[in-house]
Amino acid sequence: MLTRNLFIIGIVLLILALALAIAGSIRPSPPMMAVRATAQNLAPPTRTPIQTPTKTLTPTPTDTLKPPTSTPTPSPAVTPTPKRQTIIYVVKPGDTLFSIAQRYGVTVQTIVEANNVNPNAIYVGQTLKIETLTSVPTPSPTTPLTISSSTPTTPPSPTVTRSSLPTVTEEPQPTPTPGPTVAVEAEWPQKMQLDRSDSIRIALVNQSGKLIPTVEVPGHTAVADTPFPFGTPGVPIGGAFGPDYDAFVIARLAGTAFDIEAATSEEYQWFEQSRVTWEWNIIPKIPGAQVINANIEIQWKRRDTGQTIEQPIWRSRLEIVVEKPWLTTGQISLFTVISGVLGSGLSIPWVYERVQEWRKGRGKKTKTSKKKH
Repeated sequence: MLTRNLFIIGIVLLILALALAIAGSIRPSPPMMAVRATAQNLAPPTRTPIQTPTKTLTPTPTDTLKPPTSTPTPSPAVTPTPKRQTIIYVVKPGDTLFSIAQRYGVTVQTIVEANNVNPNAIYVGQTLKIETLTSVPTPSPTTPLTISSSTPTTPPSPTVTRSSLPTVTEEPQPTPTPGPTVAVEAEWPQKMQLDRSDSIRIALVNQSGKLIPTVEVPGHTAVADTPFPFGTPGVPIGGAFGPDYDAFVIARLAGTAFDIEAATSEEYQWFEQSRVTWEWNIIPKIPGAQVINANIEIQWKRRDTGQTIEQPIWRSRLEIVVEKPWLTTGQISLFTVISGVLGSGLSIPWVYERVQEWRKGRGKKTKTSKKKH
C-alpha cells in the first residue's frame, strides 16, 4: 500500500518537472536579453500597452454667407427756402376774396392790405396783387456712401419663444373736446292774421356742440342754421383778420308786406358774447303767402386805425302765410257797438212805443198848422 502511494507521488513530481523544463526552454530569461541588448548598444525593448482608438465626431464646418458690411448714408437733407412770389389775378364772375385767398393759400387780410380794397366791393375784371411764399428745396452736403466688403457671414436665426415677446398694452387715447362753434337760431310764426301783430326772434349763439333750437312763443317755428364759412379754415370767424381787430354783429329784417318795428337795439353788438339776441314786432298788411328777408352782418374794426370791414355771414327767407279773417277790425268794432246797445235795454216794445209817440206828436203838429191857416 505504501509502495503504491509513493509511486503515484513520483509520477506527479515527474510531470511537474517536465512542465517546468518545457516552460524554461520556450521563454528566455530576462537577464540574457538585457546582456544582449547591452552588447549591441540597444535599449531593451519596452512593451507599450495597446489602446483601442476612440472615434471622436468632429462637426464639419459650414460655410456661412456674410453679407458685405456697408455704412449707408441717408439721402441729402433738403431744407426748404421760402421765396416770395407776386401774382397778378384778374377777378372773374363768382369770385370772392375768400375763394381767391383759399386758392392761393393766403388770408383775406393779406389781399386787402396788399391792394387797399374793400372786401365787399370787388368787381369783375379788377386786378389784385397776391403775394405768396413758395418753398425752394436746397440740398445740404452729406458724407459719401462707404461700403466695406468682408467675408459673407449669415448670422444664425434667433429662436423666438412666445414667452419672450413683449406685451404691448394700448393706452386709451383721450377724447378730443369739440371747440366752440357759432350757430344761428331763428323763431317766427308761420301763419298770421291780417292786421294782427306777432314777433320774430333771431339769436347768434357761441357754444360747444350742436345747437338745439327752442320755441319760446307757442305756435312759432324755430330752426338752427350755420353761418357762411369765412376767413382761414380752422380760424374762428371773430379772428378772421387777426388779433388787431374786434368783431361786432348786427341782424336786420326787410319785408314790404309787413310793418316791422325793432323791439331790441339795432346797433352792432360784440361778437364774442355767448349769445346775442334780436327781436322785432311785425304786423302784416297784405294777405297771402309773404316773405321776410333776414340777415346777419359782421363788422371787424381795427383797434388802432378804426378801419372797418363788413361781411354778411347769414341770410334766410322767413315764409309767413297771412290769412284774412271773416270780420275785419272795423267790422268787429261796429258789431260790438250794436250788440251793446241792444243788450242795454233797447227791445222791440220800447221801439214800438217810441214810434207811436212820434206819430202822435206829428199828428198834433199837423192839426195846429191847419187851424192857423
